[in-house]
Amino acid sequence: MSEVRYAPDDMVVLHARTFQGVSQQVTVRIVNCQPVSTSGAVRYRVRIPGENFDRTIGRDDIDTLASPGSSAVASEQISRPKTGSSWINAAAIRTRK
Repeated sequence: MSEVRYAPDDMVVLHARTFQGVSQQVTVRIVNCQPVSTSGAVRYRVRIPGENFDRTIGRDDIDTLASPGSSAVASEQISRPKTGSSWINAAAIRTRK
């Protein structure tokens, strides 16, 4: 089974258990996809309509059956950085004299 990754501006439905005091499913907009941790956990920054701040959720908080998957991307298509390589491109660094 392939893991589904969502892109910024996707609308997803969260499980009712995600936030305390909320007993219904909530639809949120994904603001940003955070880097995959070393444990493989996928986290997203989301915004609930009507709120002026972002929240951080995990992949397991998203109800994938109720969420539309129109622009979702399978994890096999996402290029992950090679282990041992740096994220810094040394050739792109310029210094003034």
